[in-house]
Amino acid sequence: MRANLSLKNYSTDIEAKENLDSVINGSAKPIVNQQPVSVEIWQYLLQQKIPQSALETKFIEGIAKGTLHVDNYTQFMIQDIAYLKHGSDNWLFAAKLAKQQNKSDIEQYCLQRSDRWLQYATGLSQKYHVKLDGIIIGKELKEYIDYESYITSKYGPEYVFIAVYACVKLWPYIANELKKRVIDENDQKKDEKINNIYQFWVDDNLSEKSAKRTEKWINELYDKKKINKELALEIVSNCLRLEVNFFKQACQEEPEQLKLYESDFSQDLKKINLGKYTRSL
Repeated sequence: MRANLSLKNYSTDIEAKENLDSVINGSAKPIVNQQPVSVEIWQYLLQQKIPQSALETKFIEGIAKGTLHVDNYTQFMIQDIAYLKHGSDNWLFAAKLAKQQNKSDIEQYCLQRSDRWLQYATGLSQKYHVKLDGIIIGKELKEYIDYESYITSKYGPEYVFIAVYACVKLWPYIANELKKRVIDENDQKKDEKINNIYQFWVDDNLSEKSAKRTEKWINELYDKKKINKELALEIVSNCLRLEVNFFKQACQEEPEQLKLYESDFSQDLKKINLGKYTRSL
């Protein structure tokens, strides 16, 4: 019985009939998906619960509760300095590849990012009194940076944006999640700021500017058919899991075992030789 049919449902029925009629008579307009590919990628990652798994690491839980031991935080930040230095080298590597392929727009942007990441790394190295090239790289970080280098070398400069997306997207995601679900040292939720020594970490990582810049490039390159979505999903998923492993190593948690390569990576890595694509201030 449909005697009480609402106006909303009635209008929906009319629209459905009109759509059906348009299909029958051939006048139907194609349905265009206006959602940017970067949104699809991030939604896929959320569905897989990979970003959420970072929130469950002891490192991030310690940040949220203010209970993270300062030694764990310091060693993580020193490893992060090494990651930023590698990131600068990888941006430069991508710029060189782009120059060889006459992709001047990508080349110039990658050079700018290389400079910027090196500035970040240098500033932090001075803060923690360590030498950029004197940091011993841990197993989890080495696996991460080797994979990023491999992706840039194997698939071209366009995929450097895919490789770094996990990093530039995950950190503001975590910071904003912590801001929403603030927890004090007794695990009691409060509608106020995190009242602990790591409040600065949350505040410093709230900005999504870097993520939005990267998303703009990813969307444009995808629209130009320079990036394959299925491949991008695989790469970002791997990089995000490697990022989570990076958090885990800070508190000696067992990392997720990942199968990242189909071929003999050790042989492919020898061909990359990032050493000649490094710079200093």
